Parts: sequence; structure tokens; C-alpha cells
Amino acid sequence: QSLKMMYDYKLHLVIRTSQVCPWEQSDSAYKQSLKLAKDNNCHSIAFCLISAGIFGYPVDEAWRKALQACMDFFLDHPDYDLRIVFACIDDNVINMGNDVLTELKKSRKYSTLE
Repeated sequence: QSLKMMYDYKLHLVIRTSQVCPWEQSDSAYKQSLKLAKDNNCHSIAFCLISAGIFGYPVDEAWRKALQACMDFFLDHPDYDLRIVFACIDDNVINMGNDVLTELKKSRKYSTLE
């Protein structure tokens, strides 16, 4: 069953696997996508967990990169209203993301974010 979503824009992530490991590009992909969303006055964005599927990057580290990029965006743009959604394949992946988020929020850098 496919995930059906309504959207105004659709971004495609292109990663050159022959030049670098795909996960080394994931934080840049999140950051650039968030910048594009803001630049185009979008107030919601959905992501998959980049590189955690067929590329085999550890799910907890993929979450860490994804969440840090998103939290950095909120620190840099505290007044911008943006809803970020992650499309996940199962509850275990979601639970792992919640654990990483809880851990990150305890750090001094992200402690001011809700």
C-alpha cells in the first residue's frame, strides 16, 4: 500500500553513490530541503529516513542526522512555522526515532526546543 499525500511541491533526493557514501550526504539533503521549504513559504514537509533502507545505514544514526538537521533549522529560524513529518516503515523505527529525539533534547544545544 502506498503512502498517499497531498502536496504542492515534490523534491527528489539525488545521491551519487559512486562518489561518496550516501549517508554522508543525508544531513546536507535535509538542510537543503528545509531551506527550500522555507524559501517557498511551505509550512509542512515530509521526509523518509534517508539511507536507512537499502543503503544499510544504522537506523539510530540516520535518525540522529535527520533530527539534528531539523532541530538546527528550528534554532536558526525560531519564528518560522514548519511541521516536519517522517514517513516510517514500522513502529520499531518510530520508537527508535522517539528515543533519539528524547536523547537530543537533553543536550544543552537543543534543550530550549519544545
